[in-house]
Amino acid sequence: MQAIPASQHAANTLQPPRRSLWPGVGSALLVVAAVSCRQTTEPARPQPADPPPQPAAVVSETWDAVFMGGTHVGSVHTQITRTSDTEPPMVTIVSRAQLAISRFGNVTTMQLVNQSVETGDGTVRSFSQRTESGVSTLILEGRVEGERAYLTHHTAGKETTSELAWSADQGGFFAVEESLRRAPLRPGETRTVSLLMPGLAGAQLATATLEAQQVETTRLLEGSRDLLRIKQTVHTESLSLDGVCWTDEQGEIIKSQLPDLQHETFRTSRERALATGDSHDFDLGFDTIVRVASPLPRPHATRQVVYEATLQHGNPVEVFASGTAQHVEPLDAQRARITVRALRPDLPTDDAFEQPPTDAERLPNNLIQSDDQRVIQIANGVAAEATDPWQICLALEQWVHAGIENKNFSQGFATAADVAQSLEGDCTEHAVLLAALCRARQIPARVCVGLVYSPGDQGFAFHMWNEVWITGRWIPLDATLGLGGIGGGHIKLRHSDLSADQAESAVMSVLQVMNQLALQIVDVQ
Repeated sequence: MQAIPASQHAANTLQPPRRSLWPGVGSALLVVAAVSCRQTTEPARPQPADPPPQPAAVVSETWDAVFMGGTHVGSVHTQITRTSDTEPPMVTIVSRAQLAISRFGNVTTMQLVNQSVETGDGTVRSFSQRTESGVSTLILEGRVEGERAYLTHHTAGKETTSELAWSADQGGFFAVEESLRRAPLRPGETRTVSLLMPGLAGAQLATATLEAQQVETTRLLEGSRDLLRIKQTVHTESLSLDGVCWTDEQGEIIKSQLPDLQHETFRTSRERALATGDSHDFDLGFDTIVRVASPLPRPHATRQVVYEATLQHGNPVEVFASGTAQHVEPLDAQRARITVRALRPDLPTDDAFEQPPTDAERLPNNLIQSDDQRVIQIANGVAAEATDPWQICLALEQWVHAGIENKNFSQGFATAADVAQSLEGDCTEHAVLLAALCRARQIPARVCVGLVYSPGDQGFAFHMWNEVWITGRWIPLDATLGLGGIGGGHIKLRHSDLSADQAESAVMSVLQVMNQLALQIVDVQ
């Protein structure tokens, strides 16, 4: 086995979730999923159904400029229209986020369009999301009927459905903004808002806690204003994300900030929001690497590496995964010892931590289309006569490593079916394709989100790789490296089957450590 050449470190990183809540969280989550949008000659993708033509009056139109690390990287355009010929009258909110993010010196463009159709009091009737992701287009459509929301998920050649429980006070994508507009907060007030957060292949329910603090002079792009500072925290089942927004007397969000992500938005004019210029001083790849004081020689040939992890906010034991290949031991409320071991089918180990594969880790879904004809063709053509599952997995890992010849950042997060056709992308494309190929050969597989050691940077970059179920345990593979397994140079945050209700939580785990994690190498074997 060999270490990753420094020239290859950029191909080994996971691009961080994307969604639309208030402008700050919306564009930040778009960055974390790091989708990219470009013109293709692919066949037409499924489109959300257009609503019937109706007279619509524009109620409001706003523009926000998006900054990462002090660099102007994009815009969010939001338009609200009202139709008067329905009973009750309906409001349509459409938000379009466009970003251009530099990653390891390559600029990736991204686009997300969210739409919500609601009554005037915020009762959601339908919603949709369209994400352009390189050669992939991910579409989510939903309608609310009583106490259920019915979702349809579209990706290349695949359509699936799911449901969410829906309560009377449940809001949609824009519930926070609309709540503040209808009833602006005053200093000292606290409010909890239920909202809908879209994901990579689905959506999940969330709550936002808003704590109004004090009116203060706030720096904007054009001078300063006296605005109300509001602390905001978004909670899902798997994530708590802190931020701040500033509102005017009408409850309009004029500025928002996510300090841990170095992310800000400013309400401004259309011209100022779109004038991003050519500067890309902030680099999402280089600027999020977790540097370490001493190098880790031959990281992927190691048998075991022990780390000490420290988080500025949060407990590492609750953030990093623990299992057979990785054990997390608490040191105090903000520190943990993480022991990562190389794992192979023939190595003795304690499998007490292992959970057998679920159906979702065996079957196709919208991101891992193991039933796609091109995926099946590739899978059956590799090691066709082999019967040993481990040997099949090793052969598939090698095929993906060599087969994805164009290793670049143009894709962000393409689906397995699209990667099987384009054969390009970075670590996420390697991981989804390998998972699909293994499942097509009846071998359970999932993806892992975490960090990998990058020798050229003497630090750890965000990354995605795989685990396959062999001899009663989950064994890691990394098709980006193509080394027949991994050593102690990978640190796992979470694993996922990438189904509609699991994909987002795995990718969003990056938010729990980004720009607040410190690592120390304690022992290497």
